[in-house]
Amino acid sequence: MMNGPVVIGGSAGSFRIISKMVSILKPGFLFPLIICVHRNRAAYQGFIPALSSQSAVAIQEPVDGEEIKAGIVYIAPANRHLEFATENTFTLNDKPQQNYSRPSIDVTFNSAATVFGEDLTGILLTGANNDGAEGLKNIHDSGGMTIVQDPAEAEVSVMPQSAMDLFQPAHVLEADKIINFIQNLADPR
Repeated sequence: MMNGPVVIGGSAGSFRIISKMVSILKPGFLFPLIICVHRNRAAYQGFIPALSSQSAVAIQEPVDGEEIKAGIVYIAPANRHLEFATENTFTLNDKPQQNYSRPSIDVTFNSAATVFGEDLTGILLTGANNDGAEGLKNIHDSGGMTIVQDPAEAEVSVMPQSAMDLFQPAHVLEADKIINFIQNLADPR
């Protein structure tokens, strides 16, 4: 049985947090973890191998039409928007950049909110623009769980602060507490 997905958005400064997050996951965790991050062109090729070297779970970029499965960490492909066709499948596209980004966190979060509603958890990490703020609000408005990294400790506070300027997320947490949240969700013993 698959529990609702967790979608995470981040930009500048988020790699360290995401790396630590995937390092604590154990094979067989019961939800899909879907990550949309802004990556510069030089990091396109090395991102997945760098995360995989830290993790015991599968980390992959989905292809268009791929079935969404629990226990896998999915990374939005470089220069493609990641959306959801249904609760079971990804869809990728080359539509124009949104918030100067492709993949755009807002595109992923908005699509996830529409498809998964209250079964969704959205997390917005450190970053240098407001991408993800509107999408996280839509997750909130759809009844999903919302978490932002505490802007006071974010490497770049603009992204989480932009979400907090739009609405009050359910939780404002430091990076280590976000990692603990994921760990508790993945291993609820």
